[in-house]
Amino acid sequence: MRAFISQIDELNRALILLYLEGHSQEEMAEITGLTVTNVATKISRIKDMLRRAFAAAALQENDHGTR
Repeated sequence: MRAFISQIDELNRALILLYLEGHSQEEMAEITGLTVTNVATKISRIKDMLRRAFAAAALQENDHGTR
């Protein structure tokens, strides 16, 4: 998780860290200056990127384990 977070741009990093700290979308919007809708969209996209990154890592781990 840390490796993924360190690789994303500054705004997305701030958003995911605020999300993980339990801030509401309204709070995140106020802190970042984004709209609540934009925050929700960005959080959704970050979660999708995380899912794909973890799935790829799991596939890679399985490939190495079966050779």
